[in-house]
Amino acid sequence: MKKGLFLLAAIAAIALCVQAAFVPEDERALADRLFMHWQTHATDVYVRGEAVVGVGSRTELVLRMGGLGHSDEARRVSGLCETAGLRRNEPLISPVFCRAAHECGIIYPDFERNSFMNNDFMVFSGTANLPLAEKVANYLGRPLDKIDIKHFPDGETFCQVIDSVRGRDVFVIQSGSPAPNEAYMELFIIMDALKRGSAARITAILPYYGYARQDRKDQPRVPITARLIANLLQKAGADRVIAMDLHANQIQGFFDIPLDHLKAEPVILKYIRDQHWASPIVVAPDTGGAKTAYGYSRKLKCGLAIVAKQRTGGDTVDAFSVVGDVKGHDVIMIDDMTATGGTLSAAAKMCRDNGAKSVHAFVSHFPLTEKGVERLMKEVQLDELVVTDSIPLRAGFDPAKLPFKLTQLSVAPLIGEAIRRTHLNESINDLFNHE
Repeated sequence: MKKGLFLLAAIAAIALCVQAAFVPEDERALADRLFMHWQTHATDVYVRGEAVVGVGSRTELVLRMGGLGHSDEARRVSGLCETAGLRRNEPLISPVFCRAAHECGIIYPDFERNSFMNNDFMVFSGTANLPLAEKVANYLGRPLDKIDIKHFPDGETFCQVIDSVRGRDVFVIQSGSPAPNEAYMELFIIMDALKRGSAARITAILPYYGYARQDRKDQPRVPITARLIANLLQKAGADRVIAMDLHANQIQGFFDIPLDHLKAEPVILKYIRDQHWASPIVVAPDTGGAKTAYGYSRKLKCGLAIVAKQRTGGDTVDAFSVVGDVKGHDVIMIDDMTATGGTLSAAAKMCRDNGAKSVHAFVSHFPLTEKGVERLMKEVQLDELVVTDSIPLRAGFDPAKLPFKLTQLSVAPLIGEAIRRTHLNESINDLFNHE
């Protein structure tokens, strides 16, 4: 009996090796093949370090990178996992794999309970940043749900949700820029339509929270518009809000409903680590960003410096000193946004004057103004400016004409994963538990 079992195991191992010799040419074929090896009653799939591990009720299959005997296939396994948004020690419930398994006729009990298979959630988008919304939908393995948005000649906005939303968990993606007034009004109208359509829950997703800089009363007889926007979102029907890199953390306190605060930090950190700079140092372009900059310096295990500045006008900044030694270092400047480029220009010049080897600026939001375009063209002394796609690039702006490199990173996987976790009632904070 034992000899028979041993013989069967040996035959299965040889068959697996023979099959591995035929390297598939696309990711879908590889996904299909991997799933065919995982048992029908598998409960979880994990990425642990450099291994893809399938844990089943009767068997356990480990496909280690390089262990299949073909390094190019190993790279495809790694790339597929990265495409699916997998992180170390994280359960795989990626829609990319779910759909591949489903098409192969493999049904997992846990996946069946997963709403991405049952389709009881919906994702809509306003017109402020459709390219980002489409990337998010692609991460989730589904198209955006249909909504008809019209703008009448007199400036009014009309929307109609095409399919029924009754009893559904609904997510609406809308950036507060460009044209924040129009973007917010469009969002309010969409949420009102969803609420009147009896959606079970409405989550407003704001990759960029417009009006975030008006978060306090610093002069007589001025509004706190960030609080006003919070009130309007709740009144329009939002049951939950997901926002990214708020200008000030206290904005979270303006809401009486749950707010999940995403950070572009994982996306930016990955890019920085891939550059392998010889002597990096993190620089806060103003004292307000010192805490954020310290977090980056701790994770990157490098030094920290702070630029002291004074804003002399709405688009002018005077930087007058650097606290810390940047001489001979590759400066990594971290800020939440830049519109006119005033802070970046002054801080970059100060770092250059103090002997910085190179200056690379990273900003989460890029609501570029006409004045900002002029300043970037003529004044900013950067080697590279890295932004995210939380806001679409300004219409008519050509990055190729800049005297330095402009890189745009996508936060779509981050937002897509936040949607998945919100709908499944999983922790979002775990996305940022990394070093």
